[in-house]
Amino acid sequence: DNKMIFNIKTEKLGYEIAILDLNDDSYNIIDINKGENSSYASLWENSYIIDNEKLYFVANDGEHGEELFSLDLNTQEVKILADINKGPLGSYPHLLKSFADKIYFIAQDEQYGMEARVLKEDKLELLQEINPGQASSYPNDIVVLGETILIFGQDKDYNQKIWKIGTILNSLEVK
Repeated sequence: DNKMIFNIKTEKLGYEIAILDLNDDSYNIIDINKGENSSYASLWENSYIIDNEKLYFVANDGEHGEELFSLDLNTQEVKILADINKGPLGSYPHLLKSFADKIYFIAQDEQYGMEARVLKEDKLELLQEINPGQASSYPNDIVVLGETILIFGQDKDYNQKIWKIGTILNSLEVK
């Protein structure tokens, strides 16, 4: 649609997201953390994705900590998709990937630790709990190969493994 999305810092709003319309050179700043406090909206590699006319990104609205948000690129409506780690600490979503109308990413909460999540039609689910309970699997990548999703993470003994949703594919010796 001839739009450019970027981070901007202003004296009155702090660090936020801006949308530049290249058709008429107009722009709009999206103030996620209202007022002069910054949302630090992340538009860095693996911290945002555009899917179906929506920008999915990580930001801090001042109430929930760093969480996953969406921005409708047509209406410019912003909403938090879930307060994954309840309260002001945030879940630090990262490694966002899009596949088959779903958004896959890694996030942390007090119940499951750092694990893979999936978002479909604004419904959030744990993709797979690799290490039961609060013990994190510390996934370090999500890879989409055709119609297969692979998660690279650690088992309970800190061995690096590859998970194909629901099964362990291979153990990797980490030295």
